[in-house]
Amino acid sequence: MLAGALAVCGLCTALLNRALGGMALGGQLALGLGTRVRAARIATLLVGAAAAALATDVTSPIGVVSPISGPIAIRLVGADRSVALAVPIGAVIVLGADVLAPHGPLISPVPTGVLTALLGAPSFVWLILRRRQGATA
Repeated sequence: MLAGALAVCGLCTALLNRALGGMALGGQLALGLGTRVRAARIATLLVGAAAAALATDVTSPIGVVSPISGPIAIRLVGADRSVALAVPIGAVIVLGADVLAPHGPLISPVPTGVLTALLGAPSFVWLILRRRQGATA
């Protein structure tokens, strides 16, 4: 059931990819290019909430993965194709932490959320500092 629901979220994300690419240029320019900005924002919010709800339902609340998987995807493939890659990156992070938590050397057993926090917290702080530097530059 989870695989089917995630496949639907992935398909919806792929359908939204073009609209999100236009919106990356800014709302007014995307509107000028024919993107229905309001509808795309609402659809993106709904798909993102559904994917997060599915992941949370299966793995338990691991909130730090969502804010870091998108920027990691942007770094790997660029902003125009990152939407479709963000969900698998988040899944890999959670799966890796879930496998390592009970079996990792020197650290096991620890909750999965602790490992994702150890990865996510420094990444999140780095992203915030980098955005702040970009805003002042």
